[in-house]
Amino acid sequence: MPSTAFHQQTNGSAERMVKTINQVLRCYINKKQNDWVDQIWRAEYAINHSTSEAYQTTPIEICQGQVISLKGHKDTPCDAANSYLEALDTGLQIFHDALTMFRYKQADKAQERRNPDIEFKVGDMVMYQRRTYTKNLSHKLHSIWRGPYEILEVDQFKNCRLNSPKHHCRHPVFAQDMLQLYHDDPEHKRRVPQDEDEGERYVIHRIIDHRLRKDGQKEYLIQWKGYDEDDNTWELAEVIEKDAPGSIEDYQDMLAEVQAYVMMDMD
Repeated sequence: MPSTAFHQQTNGSAERMVKTINQVLRCYINKKQNDWVDQIWRAEYAINHSTSEAYQTTPIEICQGQVISLKGHKDTPCDAANSYLEALDTGLQIFHDALTMFRYKQADKAQERRNPDIEFKVGDMVMYQRRTYTKNLSHKLHSIWRGPYEILEVDQFKNCRLNSPKHHCRHPVFAQDMLQLYHDDPEHKRRVPQDEDEGERYVIHRIIDHRLRKDGQKEYLIQWKGYDEDDNTWELAEVIEKDAPGSIEDYQDMLAEVQAYVMMDMD
């Protein structure tokens, strides 16, 4: 079959290797791209010492029967080999220094986004910037900040561990640039129902979703009155029917109304 620019089917493995070599060379050549010929041996060395996904070993090990490393080499009687090894050591040191410098620059850029005038400490109430959104809802209309949550720990890099709910899937450690201090406002404070004898109690605000477990039992996603979205939990249908009679019927009526509205809009 004839080969074309974007339909190369004459030798797929060779075409794939050409792309790999191009990617490796881009990591070695300078900005002017005038030294790529001098860097071919580096690309060859990197590819021959990289583990193949097909064979789970390196090409050099397949050909030589052993792992060959040029690190910690000794001088040889051949001047060309010694020059080659010295150039390899020099190149590896240059790349190591460049990578270290890049990490420092990356850290400086990250620090520029952080407010140096704000110091978070253990016990502060903060809001974190959300990265996930509720399914089937518009991302643009979602609230950006979620919380508040108490800071439990601040590590040496000033990352903060929050007292988030145990059932919350997100990792509880956040960088400072993703946090902001929470200012208590009585008008917007959560109003958690209280019981004089038992203290804090949970009241169903509404049922959001439902699902069927592997064992055949039905569960409903509950939004509790006075609590944030992070505190939503899945509860068994039998528990809801016992503690809040009529809640499931209201949820089913709401689904029926939505379905009827959708069908009417389609007609």
